[in-house]
Amino acid sequence: MMRPRLAITLGTLEGIGPEVVSRALARRAAAGDDLGDVVVLGPRAALAAVRARFGPDDTLEPQLLRDCDIATLARPVPGPFLLDPTGGRPWQPPTRPGFEPANADLVLRCLEMGVRLALRGDVAALVTGPIDKAIFPTRGLP
Repeated sequence: MMRPRLAITLGTLEGIGPEVVSRALARRAAAGDDLGDVVVLGPRAALAAVRARFGPDDTLEPQLLRDCDIATLARPVPGPFLLDPTGGRPWQPPTRPGFEPANADLVLRCLEMGVRLALRGDVAALVTGPIDKAIFPTRGLP
């Protein structure tokens, strides 16, 4: 029987979210967990940037995550999966610290996908990486 599926967003891409998610999943994998219950919502390039910056010892190998779409997640198929909202378009990691308004739509799209998956019952829970609250007013949200 498959464990309940968990969706995890990377949070604000310029912050510590991608690093926290990468390291947490790497620790689970190192402990022998197959990560079959995990769906990461965010750009593969963000996870690759974390691995390039901090090395392979305690970060997740992004290629362990299989690409998927929302239809795949409607079936009880074990992961681990990556749902990349960039649609495969190139994404350049941030070059400076701090919130990058250009990435606000991407962060919010990941949140929206996670909520949609949870409401449909395709995931049992949604966990978000840390999100800079300054994103919300830039898109007209309180």
